[in-house]
Amino acid sequence: MNPTDAPGDADAADDGAAEGADAAEVPPAVPAPVAPPVPEGPSDELLAYIKAIAEVPIEDRGPFLWRVQSKKKKHKGVAVLYGSIHLGKTDMYPLPTEVEAAFAAADRLAVEMDLSDPEMEARMGQELLTIGRLPEGQTIKDLLPERYEELKTGLWRMGIPMVFMENMTPFMIGMTYTVVEMTRAGWNPELGIDKYFLNKARAQGKTIVELEGLERQLAVFREMPMAAQLSMLKSTLDMAGATDAWTQRAWAALLAGDDRALLRLSDLEDSDTEEYDAYEEVLLGDRNVEMAAKIAEHIETGDDVMFVVVGALHLPGDDGLVALLGKNKKFKVARLPRAAE
Repeated sequence: MNPTDAPGDADAADDGAAEGADAAEVPPAVPAPVAPPVPEGPSDELLAYIKAIAEVPIEDRGPFLWRVQSKKKKHKGVAVLYGSIHLGKTDMYPLPTEVEAAFAAADRLAVEMDLSDPEMEARMGQELLTIGRLPEGQTIKDLLPERYEELKTGLWRMGIPMVFMENMTPFMIGMTYTVVEMTRAGWNPELGIDKYFLNKARAQGKTIVELEGLERQLAVFREMPMAAQLSMLKSTLDMAGATDAWTQRAWAALLAGDDRALLRLSDLEDSDTEEYDAYEEVLLGDRNVEMAAKIAEHIETGDDVMFVVVGALHLPGDDGLVALLGKNKKFKVARLPRAAE
């Protein structure tokens, strides 16, 4: 899993895992876990993966911004699409001039879910405690015995004893693994691009629109087939140790507006199996269709400009929002140009 397509709030996922750890019952007879042996250095596979990430070519293709509007004059709504990384760093801000200007000119902000609402964040953390647990009597070791020790070792190095993750679903473990690895590398959920614009929108009194909301985001966890969850967790383990490099390269692609580079980076973590395809369909494909419909509704019935911020991988590709909206013959879709220097 990567931070450009993960559902929900990284804070809530992290908090949910932490609360689950607090609530876990550890039998008194269980001895303190012994730290696994630390390898001498990164594996050849990890070094090759990081090298492949660094070698993804990036070209300047203009801002990662698309304006969508109707060809019919009676339809006054406009949508401006931008891609987010859900965790960020202080040196990412302010964002490129074109992006900041597009937001400033908008009347409302549309996001997957309003992450700036503390009550919503707390509720999601609580919901994940329930949805993110395996059925009674089942453990992750039962589901992934061949990589259990690898998972246990990876979690230990991040300060998470395996006893707290034994009964969590593969999807919840994978998301927690990614978020914790990123935060240890300096990425902060509070500095994600979504939250950056949500904070600005609230300060400026802009209307905030949810394209999905809490229940639809939670549905991703509920609807994900177990085989797809396991494929996602295996991919997360394959990518372990390279998440920071991947995210830095993805951010460079966003700055350059290179949607093709972003897709190439996504392909690097694709395990090329039917199970992983099912994971991506639930995580991206199905949601893209629904979000495109809501954006189209604003264009046809709204009368102002809506700045849309969603995970960056929701935008490019044949099944991305840009292409889906472009297939509507009533709309015109154009990438915004670079600001004049």
